[in-house]
Amino acid sequence: MKLKFVSLVIFLTIFVLAIAIGIVVIKGYISQKQLLPITEKEKPMAIKKESEETLVYLTFVINVHDFVNLTESADVIKKAMEVYKKYNVKGEFYLTSTMWEKYKENYPEIIELLKDEKHATVSYHIRPPHPVYPGFTSKIEGLNKEELKEILRKYETHSLNLETGNYENKEGGYALMKKDLGYAPPSAGIFSDKPEIVETEVEILKEMGLSMIVRHGDGGSLADFGEKKYGLWIRPADFEILEDENGKAWWNTDKKPADLLSEKISYFTEKKYPTLLRVNILVLVLSMKIISI
Repeated sequence: MKLKFVSLVIFLTIFVLAIAIGIVVIKGYISQKQLLPITEKEKPMAIKKESEETLVYLTFVINVHDFVNLTESADVIKKAMEVYKKYNVKGEFYLTSTMWEKYKENYPEIIELLKDEKHATVSYHIRPPHPVYPGFTSKIEGLNKEELKEILRKYETHSLNLETGNYENKEGGYALMKKDLGYAPPSAGIFSDKPEIVETEVEILKEMGLSMIVRHGDGGSLADFGEKKYGLWIRPADFEILEDENGKAWWNTDKKPADLLSEKISYFTEKKYPTLLRVNILVLVLSMKIISI
């Protein structure tokens, strides 16, 4: 009897020790597995889903060239920048050199707002009486290539006189905007019906740092990515959210720009390649009324 009891105690002791050792070994293994890097086979497989939807990028563009209602136009820029900062998006502002100079003189805080590179990019626009613009080319017609280049460089480095259309003996043009911004305005909208004038103007701006030109007059077509002209990237063409299907300006209807955008966006659903839609929000001041964005 005594021998059986001793044998039972020894058996139970060995059994308990075996269990204890097993627990320690298992815990150690688990701990080690937690610390070891996951192998490729153990990594969870990423679920890849090829989207058939068109990828559309939106940019918010404001063309600024209302030097008559300067106060109202400054207020609109302030309002737009508030919206961009609130939603952490970036707006693109196309300014003429005239607008830049007038803001700098009368509303320097607007210049500081536009220098906020996190929420704004400033690009360049040409409007009358700049001699490149159609109907205002008489001052540069008949010049040879070198003469044309010399005088257009003067216009892009000097201030433009709005009454005479001549350049003045003070800083202005694309060069002044570049100097104040600390970077060359990347894109330019250049209107002209004379290829030799456009080519020369682009050549000058390119030397100053221009990297893109805006394509105009496409009737809503799209430039392919990677397309160049005059050695510069073409900024994809745009749909301007201005008129409804009947040709009426949206501010004369009960529609809002967002309504027209939703209609226009359907154009892209049939495309199978990434496209860039420039939502050209022309913020206008009509009857001294600031349009709410």
